[in-house]
Amino acid sequence: MDNILKTAQELGVMIATSDTFLRFQKAEEAHNSDAEALALVEEYNVFRESLMQKIRSEQPDEQAMNDFRNQLQEKFQEVQKNAIIAEYVESKKGFDELNEQVMNLIASTTSGGCDSGSCSSCSGCH
Repeated sequence: MDNILKTAQELGVMIATSDTFLRFQKAEEAHNSDAEALALVEEYNVFRESLMQKIRSEQPDEQAMNDFRNQLQEKFQEVQKNAIIAEYVESKKGFDELNEQVMNLIASTTSGGCDSGSCSSCSGCH
């Protein structure tokens, strides 16, 4: 078991020093220290919450739901015009994808999904 934990720690270090994580960390620091970015995100969250309250109180039909989705998407696109937010979102997406690939690979390997002799048949790595 100690070997497993040691290997997990090594994996954690590899992830923490990866370009993907370092990019995300830098973007997160920039995002968290930029007043304009924080204000835009807060504005978006308030807008989203107000739409959610409307949905809960009005029980809208499908057309109204589509309108709400479109309004929220437009607001998100507006927020993402801020370069700091755009970089944060993009780098977080990359880091989340890396984490998902690692977790899928572990799950696939532990459930017998990968051939121990060759990973060419395993979708978790590719």
